[in-house]
Parts: sequence; C-alpha cells; structure tokens
Amino acid sequence: MKALFISTDAGMFVSSEVRERMKEYGKFFDELHIIVLTPKKIVEEKDQIAPNVWAYASYARAKGLALRNAYRKGYEIVQEKKISVLVAQDPFWTGLIGYRLKQRFKIPLQVQIHTDFLSPFFRVSSLGHWVRVSLGLWILKRADAIRVVSRRIKESILQKLPTLITPI
Repeated sequence: MKALFISTDAGMFVSSEVRERMKEYGKFFDELHIIVLTPKKIVEEKDQIAPNVWAYASYARAKGLALRNAYRKGYEIVQEKKISVLVAQDPFWTGLIGYRLKQRFKIPLQVQIHTDFLSPFFRVSSLGHWVRVSLGLWILKRADAIRVVSRRIKESILQKLPTLITPI
C-alpha cells in the first residue's frame, strides 16, 4: 500500500521525534510520501527520510499559494506513485487538500484531529479559528475515516456530529 500524508510539521526535515515517527509509519506502507506545508523555505523541495519515506516541502509566501502548490505536488505524487490512501493531519487546510485529491482520484481520506476544535473556546479566540471550525466540520463529513488523539476530542465530535463516528 502506498500512502500520501499531508502535514504542517516541518520538524520532519530535521533530526527530530517527528522524523523518527515518520520512519516508523513508513514500516506500515510500501511507500510513504509526505507533503509538508512549510511557513518558509527551510529545506530542499524533497528529502528522503527512510528507504521508502519521502517528504516534500510546499512553500509559498502566501498561504493560498502554498495550498495550491501542495495540491499540485499531491496530484503529481498520486498519479506517478499510484497512491491508495490519503491522510490529512487536520480537518483544516491539509484536510481541504486531501479532500480535493480524494475527489479527483477517488481514493479514501483519513483525517486526523489533534486539537478539540469544537470546544466553544476555540471558535471565539479568533476569526481564523471560526473559519477553521466551519471548514473542519465540512471536511469531517466528507472523510472516509477520522482518527482522534484523545477521548475528549472524540466526545466533542460525537456531541456535534453524532452520526459521524461509530463508537468502539
């Protein structure tokens, strides 16, 4: 199985826990390709992390252009490498890129949630968070699988979207 992860964690381009974790994830796949939305140009465009794991930096001065670049890179990778599963780090911008690739290539999308974005405190803390909540709910309804990192986040999602998750 070949996977494409879409991430915002530029830590994988340096010696870090993130890089080591990606090497471990690579053991579950024939190939693992990771597109990283980077805030600035910090690395070369492509970095081989392990024999079957590659990270690709998607950089642009404007966020919209970085998203466009990440989508284009994802499009190329999915076509060239015959990717069979997509994984988005969050239900926001990486989720949007994953969703667009899912639509185009008809492959499953797993969305990960690392923060309780449905908490009432998250939405009111900034206009950007309000946009993220709306986008996140929209993406979650279209994901094929959702992975949460805590019981609290799971409960928050079940409360807002009770038919979305089948409790284990």
